[in-house]
Amino acid sequence: WFVRQDIRVEDIKEANKKALDILMKGIDSLGFVFAPDNSPKIDEIESLMENIYAQMVEVNFVCGAQAPKMLDIYIELVKKYNRDLAKIHGAVNFDPIANLIIGGKFYESEEADFEACANIIEHSKHLPHFRTLSVNASYFKNSGSDIVQELAYAMAYGNEYLSRLSEKGLSVDDIAPNIKFHFATGSSYFIEIAKTRAFRFLWAKLVNAYGPSRAEYTRTHLHALTADWN
Repeated sequence: WFVRQDIRVEDIKEANKKALDILMKGIDSLGFVFAPDNSPKIDEIESLMENIYAQMVEVNFVCGAQAPKMLDIYIELVKKYNRDLAKIHGAVNFDPIANLIIGGKFYESEEADFEACANIIEHSKHLPHFRTLSVNASYFKNSGSDIVQELAYAMAYGNEYLSRLSEKGLSVDDIAPNIKFHFATGSSYFIEIAKTRAFRFLWAKLVNAYGPSRAEYTRTHLHALTADWN
């Protein structure tokens, strides 16, 4: 389990200062949120990560269409500083389906975006604890879905990635572990706990239908955040 706090990156130095401050207060997962049109350079990300020890902190980048580029930058930096790739935890949250849901269109095009999904999974193969694809089920909760609808939409959403990327020749062993689910959590805590437990069971059943080579590939990677309603 990690305790995460998101930081909107508008000024690199200020975002780094904020990150270092909250890391001293018990946070062990950082979410750096970039504007959709922000295309950061490697020197900016190096400054953003100054004095943040990547092997000790989960680092997540929310950067929309820039996620493939961000992944390449982060891999280059962790190699530059001789970090153990097997101990790097985090995500880049690439999610063209979310862009379609919220904005009505893909980042580039349907074909290009799913090809980018396949490529980003290939590029992250040496980072076993770094997730590259996201399923933002929180959008449904925040738009008024009840729990059953939220679970159903999340399953269909995740299955779309499994199905499309399987068609491109990727194994479920590679696809499923790369997906991180984001659920919004309301104030009915026992029901919300039941929701996440039910989803872990349902997702394992779904992934199992694709014939993974090991049971561990059916595990769910979850990020729970407070619902906008709360």
